[in-house]
Amino acid sequence: MFNDPRLCDAIVRILPESNTSVRAVPPASELSNASQEHDDEGESSSSSGSGGQGVAFLVVSAVVRAESEFFERAFTSWTDDITITKEVDVKLPREKFSACEILLRFMHDKQLPSLTFASLFVLIELADQFLARNCLSEVCGKLAEFDFEDTSVSEALDVLLISGRPSLVLQPAMRLAKEKALFVFLEKFGDLEEIAQEKELLDSFLALPRPVVAELLGHEEVSSLSENTVFYLATLWLHHNHRDSPPSSEEYYRAAMEIGNAIRFPMMSFNYILHWVPQVRWIKDFHATSKFWLREATSHKLARECLDLRRKEKRFLPRTKGTTKNELVWKIPTAKIRNNVDYVDESENKFFGGYLFQVGVSKEGKLNSMDRFLSTGFCVHPPWPSLNACNALLSKGECLQVRCSCKLKARKFNANAESKEMASNEMWDIGLWYEWPNFFGESVDKVIRDQSPYVDSEGQLQFIMTIDDVE
Repeated sequence: MFNDPRLCDAIVRILPESNTSVRAVPPASELSNASQEHDDEGESSSSSGSGGQGVAFLVVSAVVRAESEFFERAFTSWTDDITITKEVDVKLPREKFSACEILLRFMHDKQLPSLTFASLFVLIELADQFLARNCLSEVCGKLAEFDFEDTSVSEALDVLLISGRPSLVLQPAMRLAKEKALFVFLEKFGDLEEIAQEKELLDSFLALPRPVVAELLGHEEVSSLSENTVFYLATLWLHHNHRDSPPSSEEYYRAAMEIGNAIRFPMMSFNYILHWVPQVRWIKDFHATSKFWLREATSHKLARECLDLRRKEKRFLPRTKGTTKNELVWKIPTAKIRNNVDYVDESENKFFGGYLFQVGVSKEGKLNSMDRFLSTGFCVHPPWPSLNACNALLSKGECLQVRCSCKLKARKFNANAESKEMASNEMWDIGLWYEWPNFFGESVDKVIRDQSPYVDSEGQLQFIMTIDDVE
């Protein structure tokens, strides 16, 4: 029936968006005259051109009007006598021409060919655009049956984005496809602590669109060693994507509300809520809402026990811990220490529990002395880089005026064969260095020699800090 001039009474022309030219096609009144030249199999009579030309399809107007609200309006003029327009022009990107033909053909024979993931996705977009509900339901079902094992993260991301469209939210098949796409997506972004610690993953996270970030941070299967990390990532994303947005920006407000509602503020550490959260720009910009989050979090922390009703709500439950180890590792090549007389090294920052940790190593003792030794220490930095230097994450360039501390439930700090026990539940001032003079108890030459028990197979001193929790 589709593209059969003996049965069709209308033309749908698909034109490229950048060009409106199309090959000449017979007017609708002459369609019946072409039936004698058409074989019994209904051979295609679509006219397609090269270059900037479009393609035309013969359709049964009553069929496409019944299947699509778009074509119902397109084929019916807005005059009092409701005359029928026999020709309709539609502009689409050229890469969607074949998908449009599949859509029109489905409207006539209710059958879909075997399709790839990319074709299914394009067809869903077109069915939604043309308000073809029967086709949309059928294609969503095909997508839900699709094997997502070989699906890439970018393809899963496309499914997550399109599943939020109003016409697709209530589609049962699309909800199933969304869950499958989330499973693929969570394999990469399911451990928030890992995202905060690895730069490549963090860069990918910051590039994610708002709906996906809100979905990710609020998902029950997302793991994190600390809820501080969730707030940290949310703040980095809002800063990265809305650093120049005024509070009056609707998109900025919507992003802050959706992402803020995904954070379990009552599960954050009390020191973090007290000292760091109120300093962040987006919390200050939307104080009317954020004060509810903070009030609820502080009252939960101060209360001796929660109501049973609250205990059942997701925001009052801790997240799963995930697979990320509670160890921070730094590696320093011994060659750098050996070749530098006045060697001082401050390693890169490592993230854990909402804070940045750094290790420092320096040569101490008299110059040219054989008894020079290595001093080692570490520092806990504020969660936002250069916070005390009026970083843009703070509103109005305010600096933190009070000395803040964090409570580390840490067990030990070791460098291969040497280990230092750390006092549990001790308060550490933010931004101050804590040092162990002559950490190894031996001279520098003995520590960094080739057969030294402190040097690993790669010729490096490896420092490991084991942390159970940060409050």
